[in-house]
Amino acid sequence: MSIKSATITNQKTKTPKDIVAEANEIWSKCAVAFNKFRRDSGRPVLKKSPELTDKDNKFLDEYFDDVAKEHRDFQTAYPTVLRHMIQELRYDAAVFLRYLEHLEKNPWKSDTERIESYAEYITMLMEAAYRGVGRRLTVTELTQFRRDYVARLTEEERITRTRIEEFAKEEEAKQSTYEKMERASLVSSLKRIIADYKEMVKENEVEMLGVAELEKTYMIIADLVEKNMMRTDTLRDAVYAVRKRLADRNVIVN
Repeated sequence: MSIKSATITNQKTKTPKDIVAEANEIWSKCAVAFNKFRRDSGRPVLKKSPELTDKDNKFLDEYFDDVAKEHRDFQTAYPTVLRHMIQELRYDAAVFLRYLEHLEKNPWKSDTERIESYAEYITMLMEAAYRGVGRRLTVTELTQFRRDYVARLTEEERITRTRIEEFAKEEEAKQSTYEKMERASLVSSLKRIIADYKEMVKENEVEMLGVAELEKTYMIIADLVEKNMMRTDTLRDAVYAVRKRLADRNVIVN
């Protein structure tokens, strides 16, 4: 689903408490799975503000993909919540409830508003985390953090969109190249068929009807292809029709 087609629905069939309960369940399962992964790796369980290793990040990225599939509606409505929860192990149920209340009053309607909304959530999460260790962030610090987050996320998405567009162009160019090669091959095949047919007429010294007509057909098709005025599927049908016509006269060509 494209970014622009995504909408915040707040899963209206559920109450905010229901949504938070689902998030809590996801968070609890993530903690169990991650701690098991750490223990199985012979490493201590991390409790608060963990310094994640490359192995940890790899595990969490894969776990995120699994959870996103299992909780597809949640991922669609609250992607930034799920991403910070699993990939960074940052979650606070009270903050998420406040964010849901914020969304009810401030639903986003554009990409810019969406990114601002995501920044609102992570800023609330960061402020609560610092308050939990006895420090209050100043308005200036919160404003700067929010500004930096918006700038970073905007740039990340710009890069992602650029890569997607470049990939699409490359695939389109490849497809165009393959199609040109196929069209050239079909025209060449048609030309060879008619040449072989003429040679058969000459070798057998038998006057067979339709040679001139086939040559005229070839010239018309070749001209249309050269001018890019014949679709590839139509060209395939034309070559098939010529082969069938000759086969109907018991003439087999390669």
